[in-house]
Amino acid sequence: MVDIHEEEAGVRTQMRLTGLVLISALLGACGGGGAPDAAQGQRTSSPDGTPAASSSSEASGDGAVGSAEGSDPAAGPVAGSNAPPGFVELRGEGDDAHAAMTDGDGSAEALLLTDPPVGEAWQVVEADGPKFVQTVCGVQLDPVQPRDAAHRRWGWVEGFTYLTSEVHTFAEAEGQGVAAKTAAALEDCDGYGLDGEGREVASGQGVHQVEVDRLGELPEGWVGWTETTVGAGLVRHNALRDVDDGWHWVSVVSHAGPDPDVEVLRDAVDSAG
Repeated sequence: MVDIHEEEAGVRTQMRLTGLVLISALLGACGGGGAPDAAQGQRTSSPDGTPAASSSSEASGDGAVGSAEGSDPAAGPVAGSNAPPGFVELRGEGDDAHAAMTDGDGSAEALLLTDPPVGEAWQVVEADGPKFVQTVCGVQLDPVQPRDAAHRRWGWVEGFTYLTSEVHTFAEAEGQGVAAKTAAALEDCDGYGLDGEGREVASGQGVHQVEVDRLGELPEGWVGWTETTVGAGLVRHNALRDVDDGWHWVSVVSHAGPDPDVEVLRDAVDSAG
C-alpha cells in the first residue's frame, strides 16, 4: 500500500486554488456518503464539507447505521468514513489493504474488487470509507444497518485519480434490491443543488448545482451515472449493482486536472464478473 499523504497535501492546495474545495461536500452528496439529518432528511456535513461522524448516530432511530455498540470506542475513525470512531477499521497490507466494519461478518469484504485492470501506474492506497446512510436521488442505500461493509481504493497519484470499490450487505430484506430502486430513481433525476454546508437540496436551489446523467455501456445488472458539479470542474463516474444480500458500488473521480476516464470505471466493473 502506498502512503500518499504528501501527494494529497499538494492536491488539496491545488483544489483550493482552483475552486475544487467542494470535493469533500460533493463526494458526500447524491450517493457520495453524507449522513441524513434525522429531522430534515438531509445530509449533514462538518464545516469543511466532509460528513460528520455524529450524523450517523443521529440517524439511527429507524435502524440505519449509528451506534458503534460492540466496537472499540478508543479506535480512531477511518479518514473519509462518516462512521463513529471504532465502527470501521483498516485491515490488510499491500494489495489486500482495505477498510471494513469492525464487527462485520466478512460477507462484504469477500465481494470487493481485488485486481481491476487499471495498469501499473495505479496502486492500492489507504481507504477513505466505507460511508454510511448514503442516498442517490432520494434512494436510501442503507435503509437498515448493514451486517457488513467494506471499502478498497486504488490511486493513480500522478493523475490525482482514484477508483473505489465498496460493498454493503444486510441481514434484513429491506437492504436488498437497492440498485434496482436506484436505477428507477435515476430515470427522473437530472440533478440537485447543494447548500453552503454541502447538504442536498432541490435542483435549482442552494449555492451549487450538480448535474446527474445516466451512464450506459455497463455490464448487465449495473446501473451507472455521472455527477458533474457546474462551474467547479468536478466529475465523478459511478456504478452500482445488487449482490447477494446487498450492493456493490464502484466509482472513479479525479481530484484535480482532467476529468476521470469513464473507461476506467467500465473496465473495473467488467472485472467484477
